[in-house]
Amino acid sequence: MKKQLNTRLFRVYLGAAVIVSTSIGSVLASGITIGSPERNTEFGQGIYLIKACDDWVKLNLVAGATGSNGAPAGYSALTGITIDGLDTVKCKSTKFTIGARNSSSTMLPLYRTDKFKFLCADKACVIGKNAEGDFDLSISSLQVASLTLSDSYHTLSFNSSTGRFTVNFTQPTILATDVSSLTIQSSSI
Repeated sequence: MKKQLNTRLFRVYLGAAVIVSTSIGSVLASGITIGSPERNTEFGQGIYLIKACDDWVKLNLVAGATGSNGAPAGYSALTGITIDGLDTVKCKSTKFTIGARNSSSTMLPLYRTDKFKFLCADKACVIGKNAEGDFDLSISSLQVASLTLSDSYHTLSFNSSTGRFTVNFTQPTILATDVSSLTIQSSSI
């Protein structure tokens, strides 16, 4: 009788542990949505489920050649970000704001907006003054992707065979190794 009770208790505890661990995993993997239902803003990082257009998006770093773009020998500057899996049909009328953070969760400058071709470590830059810490990629109602504020400091290209968007920075500000995480926010336009 005692053996059956111990076996039953073990199953109860095991079942409870599975339920709790599954619930915690669901909470940690969820996004945070702010705003009214018709104009949501969503925050997350990693491989994303974009609720505004119900699709997944993958972000990756583009590192320049080692020792170029102001990077010391053996290191690479962050020269861009790739965006995979973005469905412009499902995501029409959506704006994505993409940025990078360091290990302390501080926003990093992505590209310079002055004429200097130095990394921020070599010639100081300030987000909003002579550098930008994020960029906006908009999908129009006609399903056309473009940078919201296009300029000569960052450009957008699309590879139709891979479905990959690439945002290139003409004046990089940081090393690729400085980036701990990429962030994406989506909102309706």
